[in-house]
Amino acid sequence: MQNNHLEILEIITNKFKEIDQILGNVSLMGYQIGILPALLISIFLVLILLFLLKRKRKGRAAPQVEPPPAIIEETIEPIEEVKEIDEESIVEFFLNIYKIQLGETQLARGRFKLLDSVVVDTRRTYELEVFHDKQWVSRRMSVGLAGDDSASRSKCFTVIYDDHFVLKVPQKPITNFENYITAIESDRKIVKKLAPRECIVPTVAAVLKMIRPFSESKQLTPEQLEEKYLDWLRKFPSFQAHLRIGNSYVFVMDLSRYFFLSHVINDFHDLPNKLYQEIAGYPDVIWENHGFEGRYAVENDEQLDAVRKVYKGFEERAQILLNKTAKRKFPRYTLQEWFLIHLAGKQLEVGHKDLTPDRVEKINVLLKKTLAENKDTIDDYRRTVRGCIQSVTVSQSMHQIAGLVTNLLDLLAWLRSKGVAMRDLKPENLLIAGDKARYPDFLDTSENYSIGLIDVETAVAYGSDNNRQVPQPILGGTPTYATPTHLMPNETLAACFQDAVRILYLQDWYAAVGIIYEMITGERLFSQTGKLIIGIKNLIFRNAGETAAQLELLKNASRMFWHSARSEMAKKTGEKNHILQRVAVGLTDDVRAVFLKELQMEKHCIMRLIKETVAGQRVFMNEKTRRSLLIASRKKITQLKIKWSKAHPGGGQGLKTLNDLEALKRAAEKNMQLTPLLEDPLSTVSAYELLHFMFAVVQKAMYRETWGDLVPTEVVGVREGQGATTVEATI
Repeated sequence: MQNNHLEILEIITNKFKEIDQILGNVSLMGYQIGILPALLISIFLVLILLFLLKRKRKGRAAPQVEPPPAIIEETIEPIEEVKEIDEESIVEFFLNIYKIQLGETQLARGRFKLLDSVVVDTRRTYELEVFHDKQWVSRRMSVGLAGDDSASRSKCFTVIYDDHFVLKVPQKPITNFENYITAIESDRKIVKKLAPRECIVPTVAAVLKMIRPFSESKQLTPEQLEEKYLDWLRKFPSFQAHLRIGNSYVFVMDLSRYFFLSHVINDFHDLPNKLYQEIAGYPDVIWENHGFEGRYAVENDEQLDAVRKVYKGFEERAQILLNKTAKRKFPRYTLQEWFLIHLAGKQLEVGHKDLTPDRVEKINVLLKKTLAENKDTIDDYRRTVRGCIQSVTVSQSMHQIAGLVTNLLDLLAWLRSKGVAMRDLKPENLLIAGDKARYPDFLDTSENYSIGLIDVETAVAYGSDNNRQVPQPILGGTPTYATPTHLMPNETLAACFQDAVRILYLQDWYAAVGIIYEMITGERLFSQTGKLIIGIKNLIFRNAGETAAQLELLKNASRMFWHSARSEMAKKTGEKNHILQRVAVGLTDDVRAVFLKELQMEKHCIMRLIKETVAGQRVFMNEKTRRSLLIASRKKITQLKIKWSKAHPGGGQGLKTLNDLEALKRAAEKNMQLTPLLEDPLSTVSAYELLHFMFAVVQKAMYRETWGDLVPTEVVGVREGQGATTVEATI
């Protein structure tokens, strides 16, 4: 019996006690008329109880009227044993919501099935079925993991059930309702601090409005509606069960009014589908002479010859295979079609004309094997085609993409002004706030929309006073957007860098560098470096101890990490240089102010390092020569380096000094070139220059000069799923 039934029983019991007292204080003889009303009242109360129990047996649904707690209680199942919350658990959660929306209880018959052929983005589609009014009724929903798993955070699922939701499963189960509400209230404090910037965090209203809507909901603000539901939950605790999956409360965010930035980026690029459309849709590009040049206006004979050679090998083996199993010979153009389907990243589907399911499987296996045996050739060709697709995409959407970058930078400036570091920025955690009815047209003008935030679990509010105590945020982040500092407590950051606040807000800069690159190219920038974070995390957490030990771990991990990040940055931005240079980014006044402040700090830092380099070397000891080195241009230092190399074949310490000075003078030149651009409110900055400026600021802040040069040799590549082993062995 649930809580409210117990309350009714308690009332009836008390009434019987009152009757018992009456009977105990009077004699029955002569008082039958006085006792009769009390007996009638007790009978009436018993009938009410029987009526409620009968309704429970029939499993009637709770009417959507003011509070029927006893009836609502009937829909609640006992808390289940602890088990991992997975995709099917999410589907069951929404199946129960569907039951209640139909007027049934959670005990009603229900089932769901996966629709294998229906996949939207990374979400899988399910059909929900409930036995209602003597028949099965159904509806669909889709669910999938939201982005990459973070190194030490909750697991998130994206769900489409009428509206767009994000459901977040806490890393450790939350079984106490007040602890659950405390976590939600903590997020709401960050939201208030960031107002009026759009910021979506978990609410209880996201779930309860689907199963218990209030008639006045449309007249209430989101904050007022949330407060009303919180009061309701405390008044009628039975509803709290609708916020749990198994034994744990879960967090639900409603994104029905917004778009994920990740979806907008995918709409721009959609590389998998565009690659298929390009390769399979234009077969002449490969098979006809000058086909590639005619399509893309560039020559590519060497790559095409290599791909044709791979096809020739497949054709010979396919003919042998088909001669054994097929009744007729397939023409060359059919085999070429099959080859192009696999080259484009797809495979033949069962039901293909003139092929039995068994033959389809054998052809798919043969093509997979053929392409795997020639992986380098295939990857090179796909990379070339993707590059051509990216160039076309940027040409068609350059203005919109530049606007997205402008608004992302404006978000960074806003966070800085509010004294908040998000610490887990990524496309899946950013929303586009614009007129939904005008999407994607509103992207044409950056002033028509803004970029907001989804989920603030890892955020920290540090305020404007760098010397005050900063709350300890959750350690961790999404690997491809995180640095080793994401894994270190505030105490270690303060001991290592003195200004821990600066490190916290520059963590968002590092993530923004990766996001901007992804906006423009549709590809991850730090994909290889991100694999290191998992292993670094395991190593740091396993060896957690005194601050001194943490500092040594941070130093060693940072040497490897920043070498990898710098190498990946140089390689990928170099390959996409022609695309990145074409995207001209406008900057708001707030962003210019932040950047100019950073440039001024960098200028002072460069001048200090130049002085220290000249003073610390023991080769150029003449005072006049030292003064010349201090004021010489980068071009002059380069000339001196060439002369020195000719006169001293071994190079020695003199060459090292000149190399160091050349790098510092080059950085000073870039600083001087960027400063007037930032001071001019009408000027724009290329995405290429922007990325390198922001990356340099972050690296200089997070890698101390006293740690020495970054690891000079290439970091051993970490294969997917093997990050921990490789990293730990190297560190």
